[in-house]
Amino acid sequence: MQFRLTPLPGILLIAGMAGGGTGLAQDYPARPLRFIVPFVPGGGLDITARLIAPGLAQSLGKQVVIDNRPGAGGAIGLEMAARATPDGHTFVMVSASHVIQAVLGMGNFDFFRDLAPVSEVIATPYVFVAYPNLPARSIKELVAYAKSNPGKLNYGSAGNGTLQHLSMELFLQAMNIQALQVPYKGVAAALPDLFSGRTHIMMSSLSALAPQVRAKTLMALAITTRERNPALPDLPTMIEASVPGYDVTQWQGMLITSGTPAAITARLQRDIARTVKQPEVAAHFASDGSTAVASTPAEFKIALDSERKKWGAVIKRAGIKPN
Repeated sequence: MQFRLTPLPGILLIAGMAGGGTGLAQDYPARPLRFIVPFVPGGGLDITARLIAPGLAQSLGKQVVIDNRPGAGGAIGLEMAARATPDGHTFVMVSASHVIQAVLGMGNFDFFRDLAPVSEVIATPYVFVAYPNLPARSIKELVAYAKSNPGKLNYGSAGNGTLQHLSMELFLQAMNIQALQVPYKGVAAALPDLFSGRTHIMMSSLSALAPQVRAKTLMALAITTRERNPALPDLPTMIEASVPGYDVTQWQGMLITSGTPAAITARLQRDIARTVKQPEVAAHFASDGSTAVASTPAEFKIALDSERKKWGAVIKRAGIKPN
């Protein structure tokens, strides 16, 4: 079996050249499949989608059309998936930030009602970084600095209601300290001020910050997952660094229109699991500290419900409102 890649502006066609996988129903898939990415080409979700789409096309024996639909923080693309016919021919890539947006009530649809889980695809830890000349070399020292210098500490984020924002708020609430959020239009826009000391601390994905950490242009204080990461093995976890129970992951996963037959959803999940084990796909994920997950729909639902509860509590306590 072979597949071919045909790039188009904002759209990638991945065509299966022969029928594949264990046939679930003779009429599925009956036509090319639409894989919505709710952001512009080149971002994290887009890269992941383009890595797994060839394997899906190969298994399903049909074209997989990657359709970039940016706008409104991803809400436009997600709503298109939510309104699609529930026949398994349309699905969408999402990230942890979309759960936060759903809790904040963003979008003209119900994220948890109108979309259903297929699989969490990958998980990437966040790194807690600081301006190298900040007079705090650890999380404990940072907390002490914040308490002895009220009103002086600030942090950069990729915007209000993003995972960067909420992960820092979770930390501040856990340690009972305060810091002012300075929102930017993305992580890349936030970094120059962190390099210069205009902002003091930030959290973002390991894949985004590892080069700066290794070059020592930023000081890494902790990794946000429960276990250390092989990409930065000497970096302690937030729990090891004295933040009880802290666990934040930038995950990416696939959702499908609610009402899609369970057998079709299970078929897609199995194809995802098979794809992420391919050597070239697994190597790409490992290169930036990510881990392939390929959870079942039931496991992904449990994870989504947990995220909804966790971020809902942070939002309520911080009084965060949508823009």
